[in-house]
Amino acid sequence: MTKKFLFFILLCIGVIILLVFKIGPSFEIGKHNSSNGNQESTTKSLNISNNDLYDLNYSLEAIRLLDALPSDKKDIIKKFKKINPNLSTDNLYNAWLYVNIANLLDIEPKHQRKVVGTVNEVQTSSGCFASNSKEEYSPKNKEQFILPTKMALDVYKSYGKPVPETAFKCLKETASELLNKQGKKSISYGDYLQLIKGVDNKFKNGFYFLSKKQYKKYLNKATQPLLNKQNSIKKLKVIMDIHSKFKNSEVNIDKNAVKEYIYSRQLQNGSFPIYDDKNNNADTLTTFYAVDIMKKKDIKVPKKIKLIKYLKDNVTAKLK
Repeated sequence: MTKKFLFFILLCIGVIILLVFKIGPSFEIGKHNSSNGNQESTTKSLNISNNDLYDLNYSLEAIRLLDALPSDKKDIIKKFKKINPNLSTDNLYNAWLYVNIANLLDIEPKHQRKVVGTVNEVQTSSGCFASNSKEEYSPKNKEQFILPTKMALDVYKSYGKPVPETAFKCLKETASELLNKQGKKSISYGDYLQLIKGVDNKFKNGFYFLSKKQYKKYLNKATQPLLNKQNSIKKLKVIMDIHSKFKNSEVNIDKNAVKEYIYSRQLQNGSFPIYDDKNNNADTLTTFYAVDIMKKKDIKVPKKIKLIKYLKDNVTAKLK
């Protein structure tokens, strides 16, 4: 009986050792992070959904613009550091959201191997980046890869990683094709312009993707169709973004018209609804856009106290 019992104990120990080596350590905040070689104290990780990352990011963006960061910022940072970002679907947007939140909180983003690995996975053969690893690059719709590529470059920069030159080459080719695009122009056409110029200003000399003359040509082609579109928060945001990236830009809109439209879209709690439809629920991205527009146009923010409460409650709820 004693020998059988001893054999059973040894067998159990062997199985446990085998499992440890097979499974390996789990990736949680607070455990040893092999990407930077630092040993950190073990803490319980906080899993957060993709929607929560979205709401947390844009709530903090709006709070920052309103100069209303909570007095318990240290507590927010402490909780955020426990976040284990869900990147299992190779979702570039989630990787960017996680890094951007860290930047908003003025802290260094963690999980370098995991986040940068996600970004590396979604680079296409063209050099541009896709939203996820299942999205295939097509020369027919190059423009849809501009935003993901911009996000990928932001992530690399935040971690101090070199940006692949192939990404810049792809954006340069895309910018040239958009410049020569014929036919009906949409709000997106203007949005692509400000995204490309933003990357150019941030990573190059401001005139790498297009020359000064070419940017002016693109701006002229985008201006009138954009101004002719029916007002929407998205349209106004694109106009403001173009105006902020191009000095002496004539792409502008009357302050009173902006004020009237923005005020008409606001909900009772101070937030703004998705698709500008007051029958819809509040949306943190649309709310951030609205606040950004008002700040850039020097428009008084109505229901400011309620709005700040809505935003802070959002932050608290997402970090429980």
